[in-house]
Amino acid sequence: MTIQQLRNIKYTILGGIKSFSIPNTIRKSIFPGEKIILAYHGVSKQRNPNTFNTKFLSQAAFLKQIIEMKMHFNFISLDQFAHNEVDPTRLNIALTFDDGYLNNYTEVCPLLDDLKIPASFFITTIFNEGLDILWMDLYDLCFKFLPRQIVIDGIVFQKKFKGMFEMVSGMELKNYTIKKDTAFIEKLYNLLNKYAHFKSDRSLDDFWKLMAAEQIAEIDRNPLFTIGSHGNRHIAYPFVLEEEARRDMKKSKEALEKIGGNKIIYMALPYGAANLPTINTAMSCGYQYLLLDEFNALTKEYPESVWNRCTINPYLSAKNHILFIKKTLC
Repeated sequence: MTIQQLRNIKYTILGGIKSFSIPNTIRKSIFPGEKIILAYHGVSKQRNPNTFNTKFLSQAAFLKQIIEMKMHFNFISLDQFAHNEVDPTRLNIALTFDDGYLNNYTEVCPLLDDLKIPASFFITTIFNEGLDILWMDLYDLCFKFLPRQIVIDGIVFQKKFKGMFEMVSGMELKNYTIKKDTAFIEKLYNLLNKYAHFKSDRSLDDFWKLMAAEQIAEIDRNPLFTIGSHGNRHIAYPFVLEEEARRDMKKSKEALEKIGGNKIIYMALPYGAANLPTINTAMSCGYQYLLLDEFNALTKEYPESVWNRCTINPYLSAKNHILFIKKTLC
């Protein structure tokens, strides 16, 4: 979609904004001077982007949310968030996007650049490992091709409903893998790649393709945008040895600094998973600010440079998202 097409959609929506706009009573109760970080993943051109998981918003839904928020709130960068450079009369919102999907470059950046809205993009640098897809996306898109039973590292998983479940514990494969180390994830990659028939279907590109180095560098050159790390292999650091976590964090940081030339000081921890040892490890690797999510509550032992985020739900309307943000701030 071209910039002009995006503008046309924008003005069409602005013309009919009352159909989904936020009531004045809600607007006035949204904490002037407060600040919040929103977490997105992917934006798809497809009208129904939740076929495989709930990480993606349609282009139209994303545009509605952004236009609605821009009308009533103030967008800030993570640097402004860190230094408390906020509008005291409005709610201040920092946008973040996780994983480094190609659609962030093709669909999100042109829109935000056109509207002069700052944002931060947290990149998973799995290209360091010669990989072109996150294991969660590989699993989601391979699922319908998988046999009724698979075995990974001697563990048997049975296909039931919409998942593969471990025979003994009943744990779904995705949740099981999050708590495993890179050795297990590598074995999962090896198995799933045998069923990656979807890669030849260009209509599915939005759901798995990631940005290349030159696209990351282009985003990093835009003064509106910030690049941060989302880890090297998207592993949950509290469940792996400290040395493995440190190696993963450093490898991602070094790769991104080489690509863009800027110092990487922000990290969005994969899955928002954190504990104090994870935070200390990340800080010792040179990260200055760490981002979690709303499911991982901040504790008094965490430094002030550890922030929570509100993850966007693709099933909520623009109005209900604002209500959700209000509840999060309460």
